[in-house]
Amino acid sequence: MSHDVRRARTRSRSRGRESTARSYVRSTSWVKATHAPLAQRPRFLLLVALLAPGCFSRPRDACNPEPRPGELGTICGFENPEDVEAVPAAGVVLVSEMRAMRGKGSPRAETFSPHGITAVPTEFPGVTRVAVVGHRPLREAIELFDLTGTGADARLAWRGCVPLPDATVGNDVAFAADGEIVVSNFVPIMEGLPGLYYVLKGGLGRPTGDLIAWHPEHGWRHIPGTTAPTPNGVAVSADGAVVFYSQTGAGQVARVSRAGGAPEQTSVQGNPDNLSWSRRGTLLAATHTDSVGLILCVLGRHPCRAGWSLLEIDPQTLRVTERLHHDGGAIGGVASVTEVEGRYYFGSFLDDRIGIWRPVTTDGALRP
Repeated sequence: MSHDVRRARTRSRSRGRESTARSYVRSTSWVKATHAPLAQRPRFLLLVALLAPGCFSRPRDACNPEPRPGELGTICGFENPEDVEAVPAAGVVLVSEMRAMRGKGSPRAETFSPHGITAVPTEFPGVTRVAVVGHRPLREAIELFDLTGTGADARLAWRGCVPLPDATVGNDVAFAADGEIVVSNFVPIMEGLPGLYYVLKGGLGRPTGDLIAWHPEHGWRHIPGTTAPTPNGVAVSADGAVVFYSQTGAGQVARVSRAGGAPEQTSVQGNPDNLSWSRRGTLLAATHTDSVGLILCVLGRHPCRAGWSLLEIDPQTLRVTERLHHDGGAIGGVASVTEVEGRYYFGSFLDDRIGIWRPVTTDGALRP
């Protein structure tokens, strides 16, 4: 089966009309030019001199979507593709591209603001339910879609949303077996100075959020015991009993009962981001390993060259194995990974491409 790597294309039905357009999020910081007093200009010029080497990197090689086994390839044409989700039944990999959005009601494709993304089969043949974390200024909500068709004919149709509680900024999302939706509550707010405060607080290892869960019968609830520094990637066990989540600010991945309780944690190299399941039933985690490089990317360095690693975690023992490390030369700021048919696709929240890697194997097992 061939798999298309497609930008998330939404087909929104509103008032009997159907519109299809590219769906992505554009993360851009605009700096307004001002005439600084003469006495302040040397300080400003010094800051520019310090940042310029990181902001103006040499161009990278052209993207290579068909790398040889063992090599890391890239697929260009994206904009901050933060999360990736393989849907083997549809023969596609869904990609969420981050930017700001405007509008009300059903999310318009050209202004949609997707972040974390997950997909599960439904009881209806050929229909996959997709949940996406959506952001302000439209709303903080879990947007729900149905994915139908395969390959180039795959389409997303919006089916509704679940607004998040007040003072909640979602990051990642996962379905449980009974239909409950589990979301990482990253920080209370992302905008302005308060948002910067919480991001810095999380980076210092201080709690900023927790895990929350929604079910049609009881609405939202907090999962006890999950308070953590910038909770991020989320994955739920096949039986729905256990939740795994990244504690990005603490450099840990945790396991906890979905009912709540004292979590078990394992430390990892760097700062873990999104989680996904491998075909072997292990957890895959993308982790940031280059803090200085990542800060430069956030400040505007392009192309982003922040290093990262692919980790594999045993869900029973929480044993961590590094499977791939990359210096960010081909793709930087990697935040997510998904596996399909022996290939691994990587999403980046600060780059213009996704990564693709097919490891060299002898028995189907993933090799370092």
